[in-house]
Amino acid sequence: MSVSSDPEAVKSASAVAFAPDGRSVAAAESIANAAAGAVIPNFVDRAISGAPLEIHGDGTQTRSFCHVSDTIRAVRGLMEERSISGDVFNIGSTERIRIIDLAEKVKGLTRSESEFAFVPYADVYGLGIEDTLHREPAIDKIAGAIGWRPSLNLERVLADVIDWARRAPTASVELQ
Repeated sequence: MSVSSDPEAVKSASAVAFAPDGRSVAAAESIANAAAGAVIPNFVDRAISGAPLEIHGDGTQTRSFCHVSDTIRAVRGLMEERSISGDVFNIGSTERIRIIDLAEKVKGLTRSESEFAFVPYADVYGLGIEDTLHREPAIDKIAGAIGWRPSLNLERVLADVIDWARRAPTASVELQ
């Protein structure tokens, strides 16, 4: 995630937060990431229900996942630090994992018997889409500016998502 106080970034951002002095902090995700959906909740929901875990491509691409609590802490820290207004910062975890390994980990943690379904990119996004093989945010700048680094690892992210998914009410409603 990149964070900016640039007015143009705010217009196209998926989420905007405001500092007490009115400065805005825009959080913008990449188009490819938004189109892909949220891989961890998707894997968890499918694993719990026994549905196949859909892996786009061959699963060797790597991603990093930041706990929402760490992200909120970073955004709050940026909003409170007035000396950095206008700068752009990456927020995220540097703990990378291959998607196939993430699927295996989710399957194990949920004790699921789900199978893997490998889906070609063209079937998911259409022709002409190329995926970035490795994504890992450079967070040295934010660490230097406000001392932020993620404190919760991938295991905690997965445990919290799995716990939430098991406690969340179902979407179906019975009509009487």
